[in-house]
Amino acid sequence: MNILILSAQFPYPPRSGVAMRIYQLARELARSHRVTLLSYATARQRDGVTALASALTVRTVEREYRTTVRKRGAQLVSIVSARPYYWHEVHSSRLQRAIDELGGDDRFDVVQLESTFLYGFSFPSG
Repeated sequence: MNILILSAQFPYPPRSGVAMRIYQLARELARSHRVTLLSYATARQRDGVTALASALTVRTVEREYRTTVRKRGAQLVSIVSARPYYWHEVHSSRLQRAIDELGGDDRFDVVQLESTFLYGFSFPSG
């Protein structure tokens, strides 16, 4: 099968329970299937991207994390939003473009969302 795993958190090296789960899931699935991981990653995670790419296809969208002050401001604004703070944190037009490009280049049998907050993206039909 051809599987797309979409994650808001880059899973390598695995430094948290969530990252470990995503990393192990992707690694194990890649043993018998074609797996593409699409995730945000910071510039500091480039070495991890290279290391993980030896086991599966990795596409990343670069993201710089907000300063604490900006993060707290965004959390305050989310109080009056219909969507929770973290939805705003993970949603971006750059990640949507990457999903569209992957969907145009390939057909996936399974799209695994590794966060409930990724629901706001559009995915290729079929």
